Amino acid sequence: MYYDKILLDKIFNKTGVYITNKNECKLLSQIIANEKIGYLSESTLYRIFLNPNSNHKPYKNTLNILAQFCDYSSWDAFINYCDSVYLFTDPTFLNKTFDTIITDFVNQQKFNSLIDVFDSVAHENYKTKEYIGLRSFMSFQKTTSFSNFIKNYGTHDFVRNILLEALYDPFHRIQGYTDSFQYYLESTHPSDTNYLQDYIFANAVLFRYFYFNDILKAKEIGKKLYEFPMSSNEFDTIYIFPKARYIAYKMWYLHLKEAKKNTLIDYLDEVYYFIENEFNKSNLILELNIVYENFIEVVQQLNLLQFEQKINALYEMKLKSLNISNLVAIKSLHSNGLLNILK
Repeated sequence: MYYDKILLDKIFNKTGVYITNKNECKLLSQIIANEKIGYLSESTLYRIFLNPNSNHKPYKNTLNILAQFCDYSSWDAFINYCDSVYLFTDPTFLNKTFDTIITDFVNQQKFNSLIDVFDSVAHENYKTKEYIGLRSFMSFQKTTSFSNFIKNYGTHDFVRNILLEALYDPFHRIQGYTDSFQYYLESTHPSDTNYLQDYIFANAVLFRYFYFNDILKAKEIGKKLYEFPMSSNEFDTIYIFPKARYIAYKMWYLHLKEAKKNTLIDYLDEVYYFIENEFNKSNLILELNIVYENFIEVVQQLNLLQFEQKINALYEMKLKSLNISNLVAIKSLHSNGLLNILK
């Protein structure tokens, strides 16, 4: 079938299913049946999409059902669409076609081709990179190859800066995601310009994950994180995201070490000073939320109710000083790029 690729894109656009195996043919058969426009068996869909070079020629009724499923009145109407100029100006089609390309590269582990895509946008704006990173993230969710990809391409700028850092996922929704940050660390060398920042970022990511899932491993990571030698001047040079996590997660680390109660209480003074200082320095909502959200998560988990109230008071006072009245709406703008898109 000459038009099968376009049809696949249309089906993917509607269902999120891109036909690559028999199970997906079976799923699509059920979805089409549920719409009560006709019945197409798993084997029929397999012959059309996965074995197009066979001698089997689809019946016109079969093609009409597929066209109607994709919201065309008939197969002839679909053909007219494909042959028209409109196809090439349809933003939905173009976006989904691009998604299909990314999905294919990931599914087929054509990682060199995926890296070529990343390289092609090296000088584009951040939102373009974020979009491509997000589509890649969503494609990797359906595979088991992400950690192997990071192992082999973890030094690539786009992979590090966009896929792992800017679009960091606190929920670790990709299989092998945790291992990927171990590989990220292995490709982080002391001679690198951003070594300290990357070291703190990745270890903080791992520490948070293991704090909720493996206390012994969390203690091991915490020791690496908080006994790593650095000067205050070096620490001040890193970006606010890893810096805020480092300060915030130390409360968890002290809790894990079963430090004397006074040790944690005394540390809260340092935490409060840090938050107050960062709020005074910045008027950017993103940076304010980075600080606020990281510390609120920790103090709520540790049930430090009075300290939580103090942080809330600082935050709301800062927002009011910026003449921002809708505090609830601002708080919902999560500082992590991925969580702004994928809840």
